[in-house]
Amino acid sequence: MSSDRLIRGAKVIGRSLGISERTARRWAAKGILQAHKVNGRTSPLTARKSDIDRLKSHLAYEEGE
Repeated sequence: MSSDRLIRGAKVIGRSLGISERTARRWAAKGILQAHKVNGRTSPLTARKSDIDRLKSHLAYEEGE
């Protein structure tokens, strides 16, 4: 499934959500964004495309309220 594809890198994840790289890292640390580092501290932040799309939909819904 293409929606279960992994997106790597805080910059790419942030760009997908319309937020900065730093915000993507903060949201991942706070649990707002379902993302993790696969091989420890120095590996890139990784998230499933389906999780990014779900968060994008949630943000768009909140913006419309």
